[in-house]
Amino acid sequence: MIKPKQLADKLDILIKETNKNGLKWKMQIETTDDLSEDLKEKLETEEGEYIIDECFVSYECTCQRQEFRMISYEHVMRRGDTTRMTALIFMPPEGLRYFDVAVMAPYAVDNSSMLSGKVHNLFDTLMKLHAAGSDQVSVKYIDPITQNVL
Repeated sequence: MIKPKQLADKLDILIKETNKNGLKWKMQIETTDDLSEDLKEKLETEEGEYIIDECFVSYECTCQRQEFRMISYEHVMRRGDTTRMTALIFMPPEGLRYFDVAVMAPYAVDNSSMLSGKVHNLFDTLMKLHAAGSDQVSVKYIDPITQNVL
């Protein structure tokens, strides 16, 4: 299993290669962000009701003849001005692409705010390229309710 420092260094290389050499990426995104609140999961606590958002992102590319696969997951609880977030990172083997935390748990990488920041930088880099119409990034959006590709 890859160590957090190794993954952080790898992400730095991948971002650099993406910007410098046009590395090509495939992404899949499943998020509840755009769902209406009545469709979102809720959690009742002593403090009140939290609305829960989840976001899975799968990243795939080939760099220096090596396949890179990573899945990030964010679990965000919101209540008024209060937000609580958990971020997980998984490095699954080839062929395992379930957006399910329990299935992915054995492939989790110890996370830190520094590593989460690097994953966020990768996401921002790729989404900016995608928004600009670059052919470097192929994005598939998955409906969190039906599991259909949008």
